[in-house]
Amino acid sequence: MAGITRPALRKLLWLLLLPPLAAPEADREDMVRFRLFKADIDAVAEYDGALWLQLSPSAASRFRELTRQAHGRMLEIELDGQPLVHSRVQATVTSGLIRITQASAERRSRSRLQQR
Repeated sequence: MAGITRPALRKLLWLLLLPPLAAPEADREDMVRFRLFKADIDAVAEYDGALWLQLSPSAASRFRELTRQAHGRMLEIELDGQPLVHSRVQATVTSGLIRITQASAERRSRSRLQQR
């Protein structure tokens, strides 16, 4: 995984250690999942309070097709079997970039509790 900075990698690993977030119950029936493995990620960077994952060309192609077909549906992204993020698909993602933020109050709360 070329292009990964140590702080960004530490943050990604920290996010994976947090207990998984549950998607809202009403959205589970309509949810699609995108499963990633470490080999699917070419680079990780932290910028402007967000963590950015650059997918490998094959993973980016799968992600583009999934987001093209899933407009309006809830998306769960898993990394090595661990839920990483939930979001609603609003557009087809053609860049191969995934932006992860800690905007969820529940996620921030869990993070603070685990740091104690």
